[in-house]
Order: sequence, then C-alpha cells, then structure tokens
Amino acid sequence: MIKFLKGFFYLIFIFFILVISTMVNKEIAKILISILSFSISLYLGLIILNLINKFNTWSDEKDLKKERKKKSLYQWMSLEFDEKYLYDLLKRKKAKTDLENLIEIRDILEQSIGDNLEDYYLYKSYLEWSSQHSVFNGLKFLGPTIITSFLTTILTQGILFNKVKILFNNEVTFADKIVQMLNLSAIGIALLIVAILIFVESTKNKKKLELTKVIVNEIIREKEKLSNLS
Repeated sequence: MIKFLKGFFYLIFIFFILVISTMVNKEIAKILISILSFSISLYLGLIILNLINKFNTWSDEKDLKKERKKKSLYQWMSLEFDEKYLYDLLKRKKAKTDLENLIEIRDILEQSIGDNLEDYYLYKSYLEWSSQHSVFNGLKFLGPTIITSFLTTILTQGILFNKVKILFNNEVTFADKIVQMLNLSAIGIALLIVAILIFVESTKNKKKLELTKVIVNEIIREKEKLSNLS
C-alpha cells in the first residue's frame, strides 16, 4: 500500500510539473514529456526483461519435469542434448556457495556415473560434442521473446510518443530533435532487449554443458591421480 501511494504521489507530482511547464513554455514541456516517455519505456523494458526471464525459467523447468517418450538409440543419436539427466540428479539440491555447489555436483555425478574411469571419458566426450553441435535448444523461447519485445515497441512508440506528436506540432525545433532522439533511443532499447534475451537463451544450455565438463574433468584428474598413487 505504501509503495502504491508513493508511486501515485510521484505520478501526480510529474503531471503537475508537466502542466506548469506547458503553461510556461511548450518547448520545455515537449522535452519533459519526451524524457518521461523515454523513462517509462526504459522502465517497461526492464520489467518485461525480468518477466520473460522468470517465464523462461518456469517453462524450462516445466519441460524438464515431463517424462521423455521412449526412443530407439538410433533416434536418440540425432537429438539435441537433453538436460533432464542433470535436472533429475540436481533438482532436489539447494544452491549454496559456489564452492559448495561444485563439490555437491561433483559428488552427485560420481555417485551416478560410478568408478569406471572410461565412463567419465565417454561422458566428457559427449558433453564436448553436444556443446559444439547444440544450436536450437537455447532458442526455443525465441518466439515469445520477439513477440513480447514487439509489443514493447508498440507500447513505447504507438502510445507514449504518438501522444507527444498529437499534443504538439511537428516543427523542426531543438525540442523536436530531442523528441526524435529519444524516440529512436526507445526503439534501440527494445532491440537491445531482444538481443540480450536471444544471447542469454542461446548460451544458457552451453554454459551448463561447459560447467558439467569442467567438473567431469576434475573427477577424471582426481581418479587418475589416485590410480597413479596405487
């Protein structure tokens, strides 16, 4: 309730400033409205970025909880890397410090794979192969990302900035140049959001593969060291 009242107070204060500035100088009012529109665009962009990230995490986990359809080994050979094996191993463990997390993952992998060193080499090779050939796994949320970013652009351009154009004429003044600059900046923000989301989603799977490979390498190194001592 307090946050809502603060937000309402800020909106009333901003509206009051805009009304006064319009009465004093329309050019100043035009710049202030453009700055406000740009700020709202940036704020909306950050909110949408956070919401999409939460949705992707939820959707990803929902997909990993599903049972996989049975396939032949021949079919499996052409599939993208499936995180379900790692998800089933690690889903019940809470993240702690970085070191504790690494030790926990190492112990869980050792329990799952066993004592055979050749199995670790095999799994490591598979991780390397998957990392090199995994293309579409990280892009499965590309559609929702583009749609949401498109809607963001429509909001910022179709509603906020168009109101500025309706309220004021389009004479090429210094104020108009600032309006156009902020207008283009808002479009740039929307495109930046798309680029960030595509990059994050396309590299997320690869990061997990690389980290798992690092831990498997350490297990191999430790087992080789123990083998040499014995």
